[in-house]
Amino acid sequence: MISSRRIFIEPEESSKERSLEREKRSLERMSLFSRGFFRTLLFSLALSLVPWPALADETGKADRLKDVVLSTRSSGEETAAERFSVPPPIVEYAPVVAIMDYTTGTILYEKGLDNEWVPASVTKLVTVYTALEASRRGAFPLDEALPVHPEAYARAMPPRSSLMFLGPDQRVNGWDLLRGLAVSSGNDAAVEVALRVAGSVSAFAGEMNNTVHSLGLKRLYFEEPSGLSPGNRITAREIAYFTRILIERWPESLPQLFSMQSFAYPEAKHFPGGRLQGNTIVQYNRNTLLRDYPGVDGMKTGYTSAAGYNVVATARRGDQRLIAVVLGVAGPTHLEGGRRRSSDAISLFDWAFSSFQTVSLTLPPPQEVPIWGGKERYGTVAATQNLSVVIPAGTESLLRGEVEVPDSFWAPQDRASPAGMVRYRLGTEPLLEVPLWFTQPIEAGGVLRRGWDRLRWWFSRLALRIAS
Repeated sequence: MISSRRIFIEPEESSKERSLEREKRSLERMSLFSRGFFRTLLFSLALSLVPWPALADETGKADRLKDVVLSTRSSGEETAAERFSVPPPIVEYAPVVAIMDYTTGTILYEKGLDNEWVPASVTKLVTVYTALEASRRGAFPLDEALPVHPEAYARAMPPRSSLMFLGPDQRVNGWDLLRGLAVSSGNDAAVEVALRVAGSVSAFAGEMNNTVHSLGLKRLYFEEPSGLSPGNRITAREIAYFTRILIERWPESLPQLFSMQSFAYPEAKHFPGGRLQGNTIVQYNRNTLLRDYPGVDGMKTGYTSAAGYNVVATARRGDQRLIAVVLGVAGPTHLEGGRRRSSDAISLFDWAFSSFQTVSLTLPPPQEVPIWGGKERYGTVAATQNLSVVIPAGTESLLRGEVEVPDSFWAPQDRASPAGMVRYRLGTEPLLEVPLWFTQPIEAGGVLRRGWDRLRWWFSRLALRIAS
């Protein structure tokens, strides 16, 4: 069962209430000393701007938090299956696979994760993304119908090309070209997109590479936008992360492009005067998972003799979305090769949905903490964002969170260093550490305020030692 649970961490009493009570007790203990002696010390301290060595003992706990950053035990090369000792899925055919949780980017299982592979028409995911990004800057109109370049006519494509069937006298808008890429897998559509965006296929390939490299994906490389070239390269890891970015930045691409089960082209609207020339050809999406697996709503298949049968697919159930990558399946026929790649993808989806769930962690409410030597007596500590984590299915009741914040801080404090930490555990195992930050910079107070607070701090510690 897939579920999403919010974990609340509620302190027994507010930090401000605890601080006020401590301050009250400290002041009561300070009455053991004479007021004259108290004022003399205050005057002396007010003249001095040198911090007392004893203050390092109090601030050391907070300083150590500066070296702590957000971390999980699943960082590095460890998959969720390895981390939680979950038996792996059965993958029969593909030499390279990966299954990723979309929300967190966690790799749940992998085989050959960083092996370079020929993508074939999976390349068109990057072609679509590059075109959509170009549309934002006005370089690729999505709604304007424009004439087709002769270099992109279907008859100009290499033999055995998959085609959208672009031809003379046609006028096509950007959305239909992208449908020709996503559904029909048209190599002619890829060429037309390249010419519209960059003026040439080679220039557009350079733009594709610049785009993926700007996303931090250094092992994706493309010589052209259709996927015909055996020189195109991907890895399962990076194409999974790329697909996650594509869905995040262009969620409308799922219903408008990648989940379409068929596409009819050309139609009368694509010709001058609305007069159809020739026949309308209906082509069905080669991603049979759209029909065969509930929840699949994208993405793209590919095949060449160099690549084998590839698919990148995404499926959603409830609040959980997964991304599966299957590369390099061999098959004696196109029908059998397509069946085998779908079989491995289904195995990955079935295993992941039944083995893991994505849990949304709601962090504790903002907390006020006492400030020594500041313009303000209190500062507010809070988390900057909510987070999610992948855990084995059915284990959400074992989640626990603990807040760790020092009793007080000395001003100044900036927002570049953590002020506290929320530590999550799954049962007895550490799971996730989330830093807490001051919501506003804490500025130092004037000389009198700093001297007064140093004296109060010193007497409160002295009183505690006497009492103990």
